[in-house]
Formats: sequence, C-alpha cells, structure tokens
Amino acid sequence: PARRHASAALAAALLGLFVQAKFNSVPLAALALAAVFAGSLASPGPKPLPRRISLSIAVLCAAAVFVSGRIFLADLFQMRAVALMNDGRFDQALLRYRSSARLNPVDTLYRNSWAGSAIAYAQGTKDPLLSIRLLEEAVRIGRETTAWRPASATGHKILGVSLSLLSAHGGGDHLREAEEALDRALNLDWTQPELLENRLKLARLRRDAPVEREVASRLDRLKSLSGD
Repeated sequence: PARRHASAALAAALLGLFVQAKFNSVPLAALALAAVFAGSLASPGPKPLPRRISLSIAVLCAAAVFVSGRIFLADLFQMRAVALMNDGRFDQALLRYRSSARLNPVDTLYRNSWAGSAIAYAQGTKDPLLSIRLLEEAVRIGRETTAWRPASATGHKILGVSLSLLSAHGGGDHLREAEEALDRALNLDWTQPELLENRLKLARLRRDAPVEREVASRLDRLKSLSGD
C-alpha cells in the first residue's frame, strides 16, 4: 500500500508537469525532477510493472533528458552571447542568440534577447545599410515569435518596435503595421510601461493626437498604481 501511494503521488506530479508544459515553458530543474520521478515509478517493486508501462516510462525519461539538454544548451548559448555583446563582438553574439532561440523556441525570453541585441546593434552602428539589415532581422524575429506564441505580448512588442525603428531608419513605411502590433501587445498585457511608452512614441510620430492623449493617460495611471 505504501508503494502504491507513493506511485500515485509521483504520477500526479508528472501529470501536473505535463499540464504546465502545455501552456508554459518548463524550467530545467523541473524536467530533471521529472526524470527522477519517472525513474522512481519504474523501479522494481514487489510486482514487476507491465512491459507497456515500463516502456512508456523509459520513453518519458528519454524525452525529459532530451528536452533538458536542449534547454541547458540554450542557456549556455545565451550566456555566451551576453559575454560577446559585452566584448563588442556583435555579429558572433547574434549567432549565439539565434542558436539559443532555435534550441528553445517556446520560451520568448531567448527571442526577446536576440531581437533586443539586434536593435541595439542597429542603433549603434554608423552603417545605414547594416542598420536596416539588423532591423529587418528583428522584424523576422518578431514574426517568428508571434507565430510560436501568438498569445504572448512579447512577440507583438518585438514586431511593433522593430517595424517602427525600421521605418525611422529608411527601411520603408511600416508604421501602420507597427501600430497594430503594439496594440495587440497592449491588449495582451497592459501592465508594461515600456509597451505604453513605445506606443506613445509611435502616436507622436504619426501625429495622432487622440491616441497620444489616451496612451499618455493610461501610462500616467499605470505609473500611479506602481508608485512611480
């Protein structure tokens, strides 16, 4: 009976992890624990488990190890990219950011860092063609992020900011699409002052006085709520 109770608890923990993974990225530590739990379920007891259950648990363990390895490598590439950015080796840093995002495409953190670094590089270079190319890369990152996580504000924010900057740097007129992307981001998450500030800049750039007043008012209310 004691083993049955322990097995039931472990199975419930794994089920909860699967539900969490369906909607959000799972931390590396949680995946490591999942492998341990699955191994515990497969450990010998008074009666051997049916072959089908043992095989399922083995597959689960292998999948947990595989996913954990990808997340570990993504974090490793991310840390290396930060170091390269600090050293001024921007091209190599962007390659590392790209690798981290490819390894863990579900977590928007990696793509947000990748896009932010591309935008910072674009704004810091004196080469106008390189600036446009980097901003176009940021736009692609935004589109990919919205495709992977359409319900996350991050991808729409990346897309809106990069499109507005691309327009400002002579890469074509994308202000209407930038507005739509930032509005979608605000509909998904209105608690980020950065989103409202970017939307306010865009309204001023387009000389849209009604939207400017509305966004400025929302930003003031948000700051008052946060005590800023």
